[in-house]
Amino acid sequence: MDSQIMTSTALQNDLILREIMSHLRDLSGQPIRVLRDKKAISTLAGCARVCKEFEVHALNALWWHMDTLMPLLQLLGSSLIATPAAEGSTLTVKTLLLPIREHEWLRLLSYARRIRRLLVIDVDFEHVDPTVWMTLAAHSGVHRLLIDAAKAGPLSRTFIEKIGSLPQLRVLLLDLPVRTIAHSTPAGFPALRDVTLKGSPGSIDRLLSAMLGTHLTMVDLIFKNIDESELSYISNLLYKLRDCGNSSIEFISLKAIPRDFPKTMYEFKDVLKPLLALRRILRADIELHFKMAMNVQDVHDMAVAWPSLIKLNLFYVEDGQPLPPISCLSTFAKHCLNLRTLELPGLQDCETDLATLAGSPHPLSRIFMAKQFVPSEKLARFLFALFPRLEPNVAPSHGPQWRETLETLAALQAGARNGSNGEDGET
Repeated sequence: MDSQIMTSTALQNDLILREIMSHLRDLSGQPIRVLRDKKAISTLAGCARVCKEFEVHALNALWWHMDTLMPLLQLLGSSLIATPAAEGSTLTVKTLLLPIREHEWLRLLSYARRIRRLLVIDVDFEHVDPTVWMTLAAHSGVHRLLIDAAKAGPLSRTFIEKIGSLPQLRVLLLDLPVRTIAHSTPAGFPALRDVTLKGSPGSIDRLLSAMLGTHLTMVDLIFKNIDESELSYISNLLYKLRDCGNSSIEFISLKAIPRDFPKTMYEFKDVLKPLLALRRILRADIELHFKMAMNVQDVHDMAVAWPSLIKLNLFYVEDGQPLPPISCLSTFAKHCLNLRTLELPGLQDCETDLATLAGSPHPLSRIFMAKQFVPSEKLARFLFALFPRLEPNVAPSHGPQWRETLETLAALQAGARNGSNGEDGET
């Protein structure tokens, strides 16, 4: 009897019920971008009908992440009407019949306020006027907004302004159509911290213009299927990041994928120099699928600009151009004292003096070079002297030369440990 009373009391506790429903919501463990799990929806809907105590928390979990606004629109009933998509068109889109009936509006708000993550897909653009669902989103508590608009028509200035007016929006992922209209909105995006933009340099540029004055901490820019003529435009676009969180951006991800492999060779300073104005970078993931040249000075400038760097993943097509020498690694060791992971396209051989590398142990634990132009034993000894905490973990994807380097490094580390143990035994 006592256990039944305890169970009944526990299931009336708001914190316990909220935790139970959140576990039911995330039962599938699937990424946010996929559609909601039907089994989870059915289970939560059943929980909402059990009792009043269950209803509130089950509905909160049920509406927490929406992969379309259609269920919300259905609550409007007679306040939602179909109008021609264009003059003379047989296609229709749903628009609001103003003024909205009070009882329908209040019912809609009671559900909209539960939404925290919203994924807007092509079907929403095809069948619903964008201003409709953005008006609804503005009355929700949405923190994370994912918009797949790549196949939609041009995004209007009004549309961008409505996104920017969402008071609690912290995370925005926007797959942009080619045509996007935007302008600077200094009061827009008040809570935005994490943004992912996919599209052409022109469309991304216009969105960044609308985000001037924000305090971004994470920026992910993906330029896909771009023409060679647009590559030179990327550098000008990156300068705008200085006005979108110059003192706050900590994570930068940049990926550029041309439609056809370009013939032009670009210089590091002509493409990535604007990023060096972001002085608080902790993690940088840069993947450029075009030819680029990088020299000793470029490596130095990067290490000096990002002293708090923890992870750097840099990829570009070197196409036979001289790579920086292995001595450049000393620059990272000197200026980036918190660096843990380093991935580079490759380094060239050069004269080195291992005696000059002695100093405080650097915390770098993982390093990878896509191409290796240094003898394995020489490189292993250089890495051992400079980064004594490296973990020589061999992966199946590693080529034979890099595998040999890591195996040599492991042998050097084992020898050092054995020598240290022998000295301890003698004393």
